Amino acid sequence: MTSTRKMEIGLAMIRITTATFFLVWSLEKIIVPEIAQEVFARFYASTISPGTSITIGIVQAAIVLLFLAGLFKLWTYGAILGMQAVSTLSSYEPLLNPYRTHLRSITYL
Repeated sequence: MTSTRKMEIGLAMIRITTATFFLVWSLEKIIVPEIAQEVFARFYASTISPGTSITIGIVQAAIVLLFLAGLFKLWTYGAILGMQAVSTLSSYEPLLNPYRTHLRSITYL
């Protein structure tokens, strides 16, 4: 197996796993829009309707499927990067100190 072929397989595996990760969140917005409404309220300080959640989920799923197929790479890779960046930046506090809520509940003798 050539190194080019190995690279192609590795990149395909990255696309598959990344697409799987994002499809879960896309489908959740479509199937259970109430969860997306809670996420938007908590992390993005905004309210959305169930219809908006479903629309966002459909658009996001379409982008992810195009990404998975390897189409429009400049735009789909950029969109995936943007979606990941926005979600990471909006939830940075728990990421920087994941034990904060657990430490408050511990009582010391």
